[in-house]
Amino acid sequence: MERNLKKFIGQDLETYHYTIEKSKVDELVAVLNPNSDVKKDDNYIPATFPTVIEFWGSSISMAKALQLNLEKVLHGEQEYEYIKDFALGDVITVASKIEDVYTKASMNFIVVNKKFINQKDELVAIGKSTIIERF
Repeated sequence: MERNLKKFIGQDLETYHYTIEKSKVDELVAVLNPNSDVKKDDNYIPATFPTVIEFWGSSISMAKALQLNLEKVLHGEQEYEYIKDFALGDVITVASKIEDVYTKASMNFIVVNKKFINQKDELVAIGKSTIIERF
């Protein structure tokens, strides 16, 4: 059933903070390269680490905030624009906003823009994801 999700356009979502710890970086590296014996620099942080921040940083489910039916939700697209390097110990604040909502072929598309800002108030990265809800 088609729902009016356009009311969420421009809405800010929960702002949250995440401290980059070596243990979470090591977990991601182990998953990405389980058979690699290449020793990474101690300060190495994979480019996809912002996804870890998104999954572990927020205490409120975006699907819940947008009242989406999880049984019909797909992850549509994810992209990051990197402005600066993430560093171990950085305290990252993530500010999210619903950028767009549109309907196409019996599906709602929700585009979310996220800004990753470090403890020095520097923009580190911009994330853009698309959530798809079938109806």
